[in-house]
Formats: sequence, C-alpha cells, structure tokens
Amino acid sequence: STIPPCPMACWEVVGGGDKGGILVRAGQGTSSEQLPERLSTGAVVEELQLVGERLQYQLRSGEGPKTGWVSISLKDKALLIRKDDAPAKAAGPKELREGDYFVTLGPIFKKAGSDPESAKILQLNRKVGAVVHTTGKIWKGPTGGFWVELDVSSGDSGAGEKPGYVMID
Repeated sequence: STIPPCPMACWEVVGGGDKGGILVRAGQGTSSEQLPERLSTGAVVEELQLVGERLQYQLRSGEGPKTGWVSISLKDKALLIRKDDAPAKAAGPKELREGDYFVTLGPIFKKAGSDPESAKILQLNRKVGAVVHTTGKIWKGPTGGFWVELDVSSGDSGAGEKPGYVMID
C-alpha cells in the first residue's frame, strides 16, 4: 500500500534502534509529559510544525503515538531525516531541483573554490532540513570521503554564493 504524499514534509525515524524507537512528548517542551509509547525506528511521520529542533508530527506508518513532539536530533546524531519525497514549497529559493541535498545534522563541511583537491575545509552551520543546491558532480577524496560540487548559478547554493564542494559522506 502506498502512503499519499505529505502536504508539508514527511520524516523517517532513523534513531532509537537500540531502544525500540525514540521518545515522544505531549508538548513542545523537552520537559513536557513523556508518552508511554516510543515512535518506532523506520516509522514515517508527517510534519505538523517544526520549531527549532522539535517536530510536532502525525503518524503516517509504523508504530507509536499517533501524534506528539519529538527531537529531530540528539548530540549531533539525527533521530529523524526529512524524506526526499517531500513536495517542493512555493517557487523561490526553497524550490527543490535535481541534485539538491538536505542537511541532516546541522554542520556541513565545504571545500572552497573550484578545485576539490584543496586541503582547506570550512565548517558551516545550517539548519537541519535546509536545502543545498549542487550540480550533482561528485568527487571522491583521497581518504574515501565523497564531495559534491555546489551549484552557484542562481546565487546562494545553501552553502554560500562562492563555488566549492560539500561533503556528502
């Protein structure tokens, strides 16, 4: 059975595998009432609202409370990731294009300039769920990391307006 697309965005639970899922709370605050049931790893939820690192959701598939609030990351580890099938928002800089990547942890690593062999790496902080526009051209570094070329043809790539590569693996 196919799940219809989410009007806002869909998220998949990737954390909590060792605990049977992730913690769900009744309210936005991290000190609000903890629900007795966890949201299962692999569950898909629909975003109702995203406030900083806190996501109010409605369960689409999987096990757990039908609705509640969860943290999307914990100590730089993603607990939920935004699914790529989320519909593009209204036209403008947030419009999704082929080659786009979603930020899943917050800090992203960029090699500035058109030469990926450059040794200098910058750390940029971006919100989880932010979009980075790329050309899709991938370069494998000498230590095995994968980098993708930024698409700066229409201004800010999501990782600055200057050419460069961002780490994807």
